[in-house]
Amino acid sequence: MKKISIGNTPDGVPVAVDIAQLGQLLVGGCTGQGKSMFLHSLICSLAATHSPDEVRFVLMDPKGVEFGAYVKLPHLYSPVVNKPEQCMTMLRYVEAEVERRLAMFGEKDVRDISDFRKHLIVVVDEFSDYILELDDTFVSTLSRIAVIGGSVGVYLVLSTSRIDAINISSAIKANIPSRLAFRVCRKIDSLTLLNESGGENLLMRGDALFKDGDGEAVRLQVPYIRDETVKQIVDSAIAQYPGREFIIGHSFVTLKNKDLESMYSRALDLVRTTRRASTSWFQRQLNIGYNDALKVISLLEERGAISPVNDKGAREILVEDNRGVSNGA
Repeated sequence: MKKISIGNTPDGVPVAVDIAQLGQLLVGGCTGQGKSMFLHSLICSLAATHSPDEVRFVLMDPKGVEFGAYVKLPHLYSPVVNKPEQCMTMLRYVEAEVERRLAMFGEKDVRDISDFRKHLIVVVDEFSDYILELDDTFVSTLSRIAVIGGSVGVYLVLSTSRIDAINISSAIKANIPSRLAFRVCRKIDSLTLLNESGGENLLMRGDALFKDGDGEAVRLQVPYIRDETVKQIVDSAIAQYPGREFIIGHSFVTLKNKDLESMYSRALDLVRTTRRASTSWFQRQLNIGYNDALKVISLLEERGAISPVNDKGAREILVEDNRGVSNGA
């Protein structure tokens, strides 16, 4: 059970939630009201109590100031993401990881992520900054991950100070049921974030309303964590789990175009012949690594050879087969 402390009620009762039950989480509120503090407490509470074999993080920080303390944390799935182009590359990796897990679960007839005890948590601070820089692909990819991810242990924690219908769209709200609202400026902001008023009446930094899915909003005070404590937890994890590396490379440098195009051509031939497309399939058939397989499948999608994953984790084959027939598979 990977429980995180959300905070204490006004009566001092601790509120802790299992990450699998919490699912996807949307965090919102005015600047300086405690959003980043909550993100730090979430990361540290899980890193302090679970090994990198149990929990990994993807940390996205468009401003490049919030997650610097974690660059050497052994629990990182990838380097900390800052730039918009890095963000989309990483989301493609996460989407492919969801697909890989679905395929693995099908092969092994596993129906519960707890059987594997491996969770991947994507934490995005000020995700609205990425919306400004990127096209609709960003939100649609987030939505696909949110729809399927929870069933295979992949979770999103999205935070923003921009509370409006552009940033908190119907797609985001529909697919991310749990909410944590800090003080907002207007009643309409609370309605946008929580589907009810109350966020505008919160008082001090850390004062928040937590709403789990369709349940009632619970008022609480989120944990406070000092910078020194964050450093201690990271240093302790480094000492406890030496030699742990990122699962997804040490940088976002892409393959040389010639090598990538060669792999793409071979993969496209496979897709036409076998009507199959997945990272694990390409790894086996092309004898390439996981990262290279992710790049190939991303390129196949970008060029219209295959569809994005649907709500069942499957892809449609959009190119003609060797007989000239084009039908989904």
